[in-house]
Amino acid sequence: MQYHYRPNQASEFMHMASAVHITDAWVNKHQVGTSGERGMPVINSQATQILGVKEYEMDEIWDLAVDVNNDVIKQFVQH
Repeated sequence: MQYHYRPNQASEFMHMASAVHITDAWVNKHQVGTSGERGMPVINSQATQILGVKEYEMDEIWDLAVDVNNDVIKQFVQH
């Protein structure tokens, strides 16, 4: 996705670019995978504004995502 580091420049796909941008940071932070970044990408504050997510909500959302991710992994391991 061309604009995931600059979601405010994505014109018609700003929401999608913002979601990908934040997800990229989450994946790197929680070491679920890697985008090839050497460090934790800084979340562009415009991405959270575009999606209507407050900065303080990010940790709660990320904690929920970790729980869901762990549940999915358990399902695969049990089979």
